Amino acid sequence: EVIMGGYVQDVLGTLVRDSAISCPHSKSYIPEDDRSGESIFSNIGFPALSSDAIDTVIYTAALAGEVGLIIFAEDHRQTNRVPTDPLSAQNDLRVADGVKLLDFNDLSNSIGSLLDAGINDLRSYLSDEVNDPKKRNGNSMDLGINLVIRDYLLQDGEKFSFEFEGDNFRAGNIFVNLNALKVVGLDTLTSVDIIDPLAPQTIMNRLTWDNISLELHVDITIFDSPTSNVAIEGPETLIVSLGVEDLSIEIGLFAAMNLDKLGGIEIGSLLTSDRIFGCMMRMIDKVELTQMASTVGRVTVPTLEGFMGEELRSTLIESVEIAFEKYQEELVEGFPLIIDDTLRPLLNGALVAYTERPNVQCLSNERFQTEDIVDFRDLFLSKEEAAAAAGTRGTAPYGDVASFLKTFIRRELLEIDPNTGEPPINDLVIRPLTADQSGVEGDLLFPGSLVGFQTDSAERFGIDTMVVDISDAH
Repeated sequence: EVIMGGYVQDVLGTLVRDSAISCPHSKSYIPEDDRSGESIFSNIGFPALSSDAIDTVIYTAALAGEVGLIIFAEDHRQTNRVPTDPLSAQNDLRVADGVKLLDFNDLSNSIGSLLDAGINDLRSYLSDEVNDPKKRNGNSMDLGINLVIRDYLLQDGEKFSFEFEGDNFRAGNIFVNLNALKVVGLDTLTSVDIIDPLAPQTIMNRLTWDNISLELHVDITIFDSPTSNVAIEGPETLIVSLGVEDLSIEIGLFAAMNLDKLGGIEIGSLLTSDRIFGCMMRMIDKVELTQMASTVGRVTVPTLEGFMGEELRSTLIESVEIAFEKYQEELVEGFPLIIDDTLRPLLNGALVAYTERPNVQCLSNERFQTEDIVDFRDLFLSKEEAAAAAGTRGTAPYGDVASFLKTFIRRELLEIDPNTGEPPINDLVIRPLTADQSGVEGDLLFPGSLVGFQTDSAERFGIDTMVVDISDAH
């Protein structure tokens, strides 16, 4: 279509017509420094393509992408590599005099025993099976982390979405808009062990998913000509997905958190969710993903939905299924190497680039600086709930974190479990804490004297001496 439609002839004609300005022996020659900045290719636009031609382009690109993925995995598999060491950054750490770093092996002394106990309780909740009244995985029990992911991260309870903003381009009569990257199966975790200290500044996080996949959503619009804004087809969404089954990954994280910087952060700065990451990064002197060791049970066949005609899509699926079945072993062995040797350095580079940005700041909430009294309704209620109350702003002026924590605690700890008739806080918090304190679940024991005093000033009541002593409280 491109050749027969005259596009190639137009390109060649333009090159011949304008070539004289680039030839030093031509009277029309214009030195490169004196040109207006436009090349001889500036007037050559992208050809107008029909819907069928665009289908063919997508088919060719998809097929090339699948083949490229297989080659990429095989290349990693054949490369001689040195296994990554989760303690590599820890071994290279040099701490300047006077600098105190958070010690993951001794959090009680670093941040206090109360926060340390809270982190341990959170780890237990996320990794243990808890009751799911909605039975969203088909069972009444599921890992706590899956419930948290479904309730607070997933859109419509199914997918986690990264929305793109302004990521689009136009080529000829085709307008392509990158819509979103979605993660499917984020809540299919079957095993979780996070914040496991390997060294003072290094923790290991182990996670296993039953299945997880990525979906790239792209909107395509076809106009009637390269210069027109009249759409003749679309926008139609093209969805490209790729996933794996039985993914187990061990993520080694090195984080040198400066205790002086940590102590200097105001609580108000952490009450707005979009500021938390910036605050965390400002108090970390160095952060690095030291290892992303993984295993994959199976790489699923990529899928392509939307836009392309059914006949062409069936041909593509058949070709890809044959290729993935034939090279499944190479993909299963190569994918973990791609994650550790390619994805991990990219993520580390992104972390370094983020921390070096001059505008990364831990901003304090101006409301706490300009107001003497905090309105608890605006602090703890959602925007909608606060707006319904008289005298409030209803705009979450103090941030959204306090409202989130209130909702989380109420939903996950205080709501009555219909199976037990009790709130989960009894099993998750009260019984473990009291058992640690007294040796008996549900009991608090305070041995020795709690309150004691003696007075000789009770003579008017007919008492010479009064002794009060409260001890061994239980």
